[in-house]
Order: sequence, then structure tokens, then C-alpha cells
Amino acid sequence: MNHLSREELKRYIGDKLEIQQRKDYEHHLDKCDLCIERYMEAVEAFKEELPVIENYDTYTDELMRKITFNDSLHNERIPLEKKWYMKKATHYVLAAVMTFLLMITGVFSQITSIPSEIDLTEQSSFTEDAVNKTTNLIEKVKK
Repeated sequence: MNHLSREELKRYIGDKLEIQQRKDYEHHLDKCDLCIERYMEAVEAFKEELPVIENYDTYTDELMRKITFNDSLHNERIPLEKKWYMKKATHYVLAAVMTFLLMITGVFSQITSIPSEIDLTEQSSFTEDAVNKTTNLIEKVKK
């Protein structure tokens, strides 16, 4: 659908459209930011032609009383069946199988042996290096 013209928006605002055409416009307005901006401008431009709401404080309450609600529609829940790969049980089983496979192949034991292979005494810490460099710099400045 192309962008809505000013006249089309005026007919929409004035409620002078067929039901299907109104639904199409609403669907388009829901998706199109440019037409929403045009709609807001059109409402502002045609606000003198819109009906005036009397008893503004009670308008919402009166309107809600006029609307009939079908309780069976609101209470009816449509069950959504999750796919097998979206269920928690599937995730737990998959995690357990992966853990078991990693234990059998010895990956965990190899990971735990890596820190013992690294000799930590060869490397000085960052803090020690910073202190030594700062001390050397101070001694050079003093001379």
C-alpha cells in the first residue's frame, strides 16, 4: 500500500470509510512511521471538525459501559505447545549428556592439569612492574 494522502487521512479521521478500507488504513498506519506523522498532523489540522467531547471527566466511564464484553473470549486460553527443543527437560538432558561425554573423553581432567603446567614464578606481577618502573623514574628525576 502506498502512503496515505491528506484526503484519505481526513476521511479516516472523519470515519467515512468502509470497514475493510478502515482496517487496511489501520494496518498501514501501524507499520508506516511517515503516515503516522501525517495522521498526527491531519488530526491537528482537522481538530475543529471533530466532535467535541462533553463531560470529559465521565466520558471514558460512559464509553466503557457501552462496550459489551464477551467473557468467554477473555477467559479462553489457547494452549501453545512448545516444540521439543524448547522444553526445559530437553535442555537438562542435553546438558547432562554433554557433561558425561566431556568426563568420559577426559577433557575435564586435561583442563584441570593446565594450571599446574604453567610456572607462575617466571612472571612478575603487573603491580611489581609498575612499582619498579615508578621507583626508577623517581630516582632518575632526583639525579
